[in-house]
Amino acid sequence: MLTIFKREFKTYFTSVIGYVFFTLFMIFYGVFFYVSIIGGEKSGIVSSGMSNFFGMIYFVLVLLVPVLTMRLLSEERKQKTDQLLLTSPVGLGQIVTGKFLSAFAIYSIAVGTTAFFAIVIAAHGKLNFVEYIGMVVGILLIGAALIAVGEFISALTESQVVAAFATFGAIVLTFVPVLLSSIVSSSLLKTLLGLISLHTRYTDFTSGIFDISNILFYISFTAVFLFLTVRVMERRRWS
Repeated sequence: MLTIFKREFKTYFTSVIGYVFFTLFMIFYGVFFYVSIIGGEKSGIVSSGMSNFFGMIYFVLVLLVPVLTMRLLSEERKQKTDQLLLTSPVGLGQIVTGKFLSAFAIYSIAVGTTAFFAIVIAAHGKLNFVEYIGMVVGILLIGAALIAVGEFISALTESQVVAAFATFGAIVLTFVPVLLSSIVSSSLLKTLLGLISLHTRYTDFTSGIFDISNILFYISFTAVFLFLTVRVMERRRWS
């Protein structure tokens, strides 16, 4: 698994994907930082700026996660190198996990740059570091969940473009429970939709609510899609 991780991690920097991801990431984050923090300072609401900032990050993931995951397995399939992986002594679980961790590592490095924004706020205003850590945990967890979805979709096609658009569509669908919740009148349905909503659970983190059930939900969600990816690979191995 470590070999797979190192190879995939290095690939992000020997191709344009890693640089495109980091460039777009910093552009979006810079804009959102200005809107939520600098704009908030002018309006006298700096204290809520970091929460607003992390709230906007979810929408960045809709665009950036597909870029990060589109080649994970689809490129192997297109280049026919997947046959080497499928027949290698390395377990399919290790292959899938190694690729997932490489994408998650790149994503985590990008998220780590938010520490700069936190330092800026702490230097010019008031920052609750406990809430900030909670928000970072939240964005890492939801990122892991969406990367797992992207890898699963990447395993279904040999086209990076198809994988990217399909992942984009899948992430957009995660907003459906939120939209339905705003329409239905039943309190029971609202509660159920909230329980299965990635966005609602992430909002808890940005609101300063650190609930262990949300952590377990994201970990389970990620594990399920990694498991499904292994099953897809296993089916191709024996087909």
